[in-house]
Amino acid sequence: VMTLDKNGQVLSIALDRFGAGYEALASDGRELVWSTSDGRVMAVAVRGGEARTLSRGEPGIVSLAVDASYVYVARDSAGSGSVTRIPRQGGEPETILEGLVRPRGIAVGAAGVYVAMAGNGKKAGVIHRIDAQTLARTIVAEGQNAPCGIVADRGKVIWTNAGEGAADGTVMGLTGTTATALATGQAAPCTVTTDADSAYWAPSSTLRAPLMKAKLAGGSPIAVALDGAATVSTDLGTVAVDEQFVYWATDTAILRAKK
Repeated sequence: VMTLDKNGQVLSIALDRFGAGYEALASDGRELVWSTSDGRVMAVAVRGGEARTLSRGEPGIVSLAVDASYVYVARDSAGSGSVTRIPRQGGEPETILEGLVRPRGIAVGAAGVYVAMAGNGKKAGVIHRIDAQTLARTIVAEGQNAPCGIVADRGKVIWTNAGEGAADGTVMGLTGTTATALATGQAAPCTVTTDADSAYWAPSSTLRAPLMKAKLAGGSPIAVALDGAATVSTDLGTVAVDEQFVYWATDTAILRAKK
């Protein structure tokens, strides 16, 4: 596991002793949490140190999210998906949602934990919300076309629908109980992030489309970056923003462009 500061300095902060591959990654600014290909969930301080094993389980973890108390794990194993939570100090996973069909992104917001479920077939996707206190479950959007990435921030929930064709993906926003399209006709978007004003998303790397953004308040989407954007990794969590830049990962580099 590596960190990269804004001056381009790279620091290795964790190395897996069992030779497993790394899959999902999440951070709260204090710790990095990641999953391995053999089903472990690990944590380490962002400045480095001894990595801790939070849990050992089945492989198939597709995404992670964290809050002050728990790590939330979305898993798609043998066609049967679930969401579990693990205490931040480590312990036995607790299943809080099961029976999912192709779960993808997961995010924590003020109103609870949001899970994007792609489903099987066109418009079979669902966005679930789980109350973090009571564990009550609510469907907040259905009839979605292959939901993939999701983010919950500043009272808004934003997700991508990858779609079924070359350019029928959408970027959706939920305010209260109303879901609206921020962008349509997108090239299989998946990973997504937001700042106070805009949503940023990455297209499928096979379709040679640019990194895109759209205002949360509405308006036409625009390209943020062309050079290098077409090789953006399609994995969840590969786009990030700060006050000045949008960052994205490729198979060989970390790139940035002015917002």
